Amino acid sequence: MPLHGLPEVASSAVVLSSALSVVVTTLGLTLLRGTRPSEVTKFQSGVIGSSTEHWILWNVLGVFGALLLFIGLVLGSTPMLVGVSSDDYAKAAALVQSTLVLVCWLAERYLISGHPLPLLQSCMCALVWFGSTLIEWAGPRPYDNISLGVAGQTAGCDGGYRSPFMGYVAVWIPVITFGTLLVFCQEGKSCESSCYAGEEEEESIPAASDGSAGLHGLPSAKRKALPVVYGFAMSMSGLALATGTASNDMTLVTFGALLLVLAVLCSWDWLWSLELSLVTWGPLFQGCSTFLRAVQSHIVFRDLRWDPEDVYGIFVVYKFPGLQIFLLGMFLLFATIQLYIFTSGRKEWGSGDESVASRATSTAVKSNGDFQAGNLGGGTRLWQWVLFLVCICCLLVAVHIPLIETVLQAPAVQWLHDSAAIEKFQSSKEAGHGETIKERQSYMDLITWLYDRNLPCSALVMCYNTMLVPPLQFLILFIVLLNPSFVPADLRQLLQGYLLQLAPSRFTQPCILMLITGFVNLPGPGDQFFGGHFTGGYWYFLAYTVSGTILAWSVQPPVEVDKYAHEEPDACYSLDKMAGCDGDADISPVFGYRTTSHSRERAPLAGHRRDDGDSDEHSDGSSADEMGARKVMEVVGALGLITANSVAMFLILTQPYLSFEYRISGIAMTAVNPTVLDLWFSIGSVNTFLMCFSAFTFVVAPMCWVGLFLLRLLPDLSSRETGRWVRRLEPIVRPWVMVHIWALALCIVYYIVTSRNKAVIEVCTDLETRPFAIMSFMGLGVGSYALLAFAKSVERPAHLQAPTHGKTPSLPGGAIVWAAGPALMFFFLGHWMGTHGPLRPSEIASLTDLNGAVSRILPTANLKLQDRIPRSAGDCQAFWEFRVAKGEVLFSSPLSEMHRHCAGSSPLAHTQTQTGRSMMDISALWATGLNTLELADVVIKPPANISEPEQKWQVTMSGLFTNLHIFLQVLLDGDDFLRDYFCCDQVFHFTLQATAVCVPGIGFQPMQLNMLHMDKIEFVEKSSMVLSPGASASLNVDYGTSEVVAQVLEKFMTLKTGKLLSRDEDGSTTDLFGSASNVLGHIVFLNSGHHCLTHL
Repeated sequence: MPLHGLPEVASSAVVLSSALSVVVTTLGLTLLRGTRPSEVTKFQSGVIGSSTEHWILWNVLGVFGALLLFIGLVLGSTPMLVGVSSDDYAKAAALVQSTLVLVCWLAERYLISGHPLPLLQSCMCALVWFGSTLIEWAGPRPYDNISLGVAGQTAGCDGGYRSPFMGYVAVWIPVITFGTLLVFCQEGKSCESSCYAGEEEEESIPAASDGSAGLHGLPSAKRKALPVVYGFAMSMSGLALATGTASNDMTLVTFGALLLVLAVLCSWDWLWSLELSLVTWGPLFQGCSTFLRAVQSHIVFRDLRWDPEDVYGIFVVYKFPGLQIFLLGMFLLFATIQLYIFTSGRKEWGSGDESVASRATSTAVKSNGDFQAGNLGGGTRLWQWVLFLVCICCLLVAVHIPLIETVLQAPAVQWLHDSAAIEKFQSSKEAGHGETIKERQSYMDLITWLYDRNLPCSALVMCYNTMLVPPLQFLILFIVLLNPSFVPADLRQLLQGYLLQLAPSRFTQPCILMLITGFVNLPGPGDQFFGGHFTGGYWYFLAYTVSGTILAWSVQPPVEVDKYAHEEPDACYSLDKMAGCDGDADISPVFGYRTTSHSRERAPLAGHRRDDGDSDEHSDGSSADEMGARKVMEVVGALGLITANSVAMFLILTQPYLSFEYRISGIAMTAVNPTVLDLWFSIGSVNTFLMCFSAFTFVVAPMCWVGLFLLRLLPDLSSRETGRWVRRLEPIVRPWVMVHIWALALCIVYYIVTSRNKAVIEVCTDLETRPFAIMSFMGLGVGSYALLAFAKSVERPAHLQAPTHGKTPSLPGGAIVWAAGPALMFFFLGHWMGTHGPLRPSEIASLTDLNGAVSRILPTANLKLQDRIPRSAGDCQAFWEFRVAKGEVLFSSPLSEMHRHCAGSSPLAHTQTQTGRSMMDISALWATGLNTLELADVVIKPPANISEPEQKWQVTMSGLFTNLHIFLQVLLDGDDFLRDYFCCDQVFHFTLQATAVCVPGIGFQPMQLNMLHMDKIEFVEKSSMVLSPGASASLNVDYGTSEVVAQVLEKFMTLKTGKLLSRDEDGSTTDLFGSASNVLGHIVFLNSGHHCLTHL
């Protein structure tokens, strides 16, 4: 296999090493779990003896547990060290390693706690184990040469790092850097939180109405960050160890070992500082590690494959159904990680005692409002369920039928030899239809195609958009609509907010497809040849995104009071109409949500909180002026974001987006520099509705929403009827503000262009030429998202707002270090890697390289040339009659068959000579076998002196005909003397020379073709005929001496007797040989910046 490691270690030993790793790792985790400070304190309280000795003993055991954990992780990395990461032994070892989750559950259940564990934790363990097993068993395996290291990440075109690798490194380094700092930092409370008693904190956070264990304060930042840091460290450590052993680089091996140390520190901090259990470590840490390792493989490696279909075995998985099984495993891990993000602050994830308490309270029966036990589906309407089913069906159809169709329409090319045919062809305005190549692919076809073309990262992105996020969206929608009794009220509200945040992001894929279609339909060179349009799958996918957004909006709770409002709103908004809601009614007239006692008491609760806040402020010595100043600062910040976004939007709309070049073998053939407006107009040439939709979601809707949002910030309008209407309209318009979606889509288009591998035909772009473009898009996306987040915080209900003196965790340095720091590092690394990547040497650096490249493409060019040249040319009417007389075609055949393989309506050549007293008339009526032309070699010769005022460039073309025949008709004094084929029974060779003069500042002049060499035609035909009764004559006719055949061939091959014309779809005609100098001048100027070359 290509991944070579330590050859002296038997490959079969990795399975045993993995099993030993599970045992040793579990022992180490168990020691860490049992020796944390709280457990030692409990033990010391019941043991007589020196507390210092006990403290030292337990800490030594803890260090020993950490050492065992490190040894277990090293044993688990054995497949990477041995170099069998793509063998069956490695797959078996990975399956064994997946059982670590179950072993941790057993250790916590029977060795540590001794009592049943919370159902949430047990289910998470089972799901993570099952998902990890599916990924390791059915996932693709890498076949890249890993010993190349970073050199293997060179992109196509001019080089640089591949965009997936750049993005991964730009994310990985900040995560590892700040994750390491996080391990050594202690989370604490803000200064305000230490000034209040615990009773006040309890009062500031109302308990969940259902009596379950609610979200207690803000969840610890470490609870969410440590599993991610562990996953990044473990995934990269395996890659570093494999690369280091494959290339004998001890630096990489040491780096991999240090990452394992960081993984141990994360586990230690999880079990000691946060005092969480093994049953939480197993699913979260192992789930993140498996998920991120699979993502890393798709980013770093290019050649990911499933097993070939001619191989059999228990570990053998083919692409079908391997791809579907792999995606199922990825979805299970993705869903469990998302579930933990939503519930990380709940007591079910706490220590053992907290888990028992939460398990006891979670069994309490809900007794009020929407959340009564058995009240399934309460508060929903029938149309929501119907729309939910429509949404699912639209997605299922969209992923299995084509979304867009690209069309390559070649022009109609004909060679015409006589002036009458040329004039008729040029005067006709009919659309020319040559060879048409259509490509239609569905999402499933496209995913398979990307894997086959060594683009696994693009395939994974496609899978994420179509196979991971939509099922999760449907699952959450189903839970929210069904409203089961076991889902607490606070968790349901979080799911509702997540749906409203997730639904607009589903428009990213339709936006990307719109941009791609706009690119292929841009006006310019070749716009008549290449294009695309939307098919049924696109409209089904768009229907899925729109219905999903409407559903996410419809399941939101009624409009709450602004935090700047002076009174509670007494109305809510509707999809079909806007009507006031009676605050005392049990059923909301809008969506049918049953108002609970909690919602009916919102106003008193809000008043209590305002009174409580006021008293706190007075006790602090604060005043109403401070609250006003804070409000003014927030308004000023919002205005600043709006101004910055407006400037960025204007630049994006009016300035070129990126410079795209279409290259063949490294030579730029054409280039486009479109703006976003150009792309919109190009989309409009295909579909006007989508152009209007783009303008609405990028310009019109944001402008309307900004006006409503600014009005909503005015406190004077809160108590008026206008303010109530503004509060209703603003959330309706907000989901259709997709500035950040378009910014993300434009960045992904750039990623698609720069992620491709080296190929003969490429689409290239250079970030350095337009660095502000991608930066403007990213800045606009971040600014728009921040503005939307601020708008959501304004309307957030009072009972969901963060308490001003609650349990707010804080880290040293605050948001400046832990938010701005990683962001700045990400942008810096992305820009630095984008401008300092390895350069790829040009394939064509000299004229010798160019001649070699031309010679390599001659076999393909010959096939295309033989398809374009007609089989016969000349007097097609006479040729057809000759074939009918010979019985080669039927007399009853349609006349359209006459010109199917023949071009022309007059003889190829004609001459008359005097033979004694007789006049000899010789005509070359037609020629067959023209499509047997083969070009043997093409050599470009530069001018002798490149600095001359006129550069004379020459192209010598050598070729041959393998089966050329010319039909001659000889008339002697007007009577038929001969009618038969002559020339050429053998292979006929020739050499042509094309000459073009380039004038600096002007360009290339029209080309001239000359015959340098042609095989000599020698044959003498002796015939006799009766001149008069009783008299006869014998004549020797030397057709070679008459040079009729040579004249015909020379005129044909130098295009002096005809033209090679093309007709486009719009009816325009082009003389291909006559325009060749213009095309050559365009290519030279595009690649060198000059009309004529200045150096060789």
